[in-house]
Amino acid sequence: MDIRIKGEMDGIDTAEVIRNRFGIPVIFSTAYLDHERIERAKITMPFGYVLKPIQERDLKVTIQMALYVAKVDVERKKTEEALKENRELLRTTLESTTDGILVVDQKGDVLHKNSRFAEMWRIPESILDSGDDNTLIEFILSQLKDPNAFLTKVKHLYEISDENFDTLEFIDGRYFDRLSRPLMRNDAVAGRVWSFRDITERKQAEETLRK
Repeated sequence: MDIRIKGEMDGIDTAEVIRNRFGIPVIFSTAYLDHERIERAKITMPFGYVLKPIQERDLKVTIQMALYVAKVDVERKKTEEALKENRELLRTTLESTTDGILVVDQKGDVLHKNSRFAEMWRIPESILDSGDDNTLIEFILSQLKDPNAFLTKVKHLYEISDENFDTLEFIDGRYFDRLSRPLMRNDAVAGRVWSFRDITERKQAEETLRK
């Protein structure tokens, strides 16, 4: 693509349209190597730049590099799209479950929580909107009859590598079953995935049966 062409758009504008609409790699050619044109050309992410008079060897190498970079760029976009689809699938799955899901890293910082988790723990919107993990943990602890056990697991996530299960009792009489699994990255524990299930009705039924 010659940078200087006739018409309302120059070669740089045209190359940007071609790239955005069709994904075709563009190599610029020009006899004018000025700073302003180079900076404008960078925005369109060209796959090469050759100066006139064009040497056949230089053009051949530039075309080969452009085709290679274009191929890598297509593969990168496919990978990004696949990752985007996987994230959307994971988000939909987590939002569809009836369990409350909380994912934390080794430091106890929250990586993800689904809406069911917020609903089950009755977390105020002000805390959710603040994005303050310490405030969130403090609120969670304030609802438990035995907050120390929960807090210990948060502080020592890196020491826990196996799946574990227990029941949390709330100060208002509710009960949650808590299942915890390690979050693995590169064969190392990077945090925990906690799922919570409200078993209050079952506990109440058991207590009624016991009485």
